[in-house]
Amino acid sequence: MRPVRDPSRNALFQVNFRVQMGATIPLELPGPAAAVQYVPPFTSPLQAMRRAGLVDVRFDKLSAKTHFEIAGVGLREVLLVARKPGHRPRVANHVAIYLGPLAQLTDDFGNTFPRGGRVLLNVHDWQNLKNGTTASQFLFLPPDWRA
Repeated sequence: MRPVRDPSRNALFQVNFRVQMGATIPLELPGPAAAVQYVPPFTSPLQAMRRAGLVDVRFDKLSAKTHFEIAGVGLREVLLVARKPGHRPRVANHVAIYLGPLAQLTDDFGNTFPRGGRVLLNVHDWQNLKNGTTASQFLFLPPDWRA
């Protein structure tokens, strides 16, 4: 087996496949992917994330390309995303400015960001946005910043 791999990605994170009715199939993957000994049934990670109290669990990536094939099942890269609910302070003294490309954006917490407008956020929402995947589309100003 000589799978076509994306060399910019770690093969350990390119492995996932669907197991029917909890059946186990021995994995014998090449290279660094050989470290993978078990791939859980398709729904197990979703259920584990929900049991851990995470919410808004969703697929952020499901690659169209198969990286390996085991017993006729294509292994694809999958990325699940969820968030941990928590206390959201009412005090909004952190500023985020949306830089674009859209005219307006609304986040998961209901905050609306017009392009170029200053939006006051609580520290929870500000940190989630600053550490998120869209952080490069914002300018973040701490509470002690003065114009």
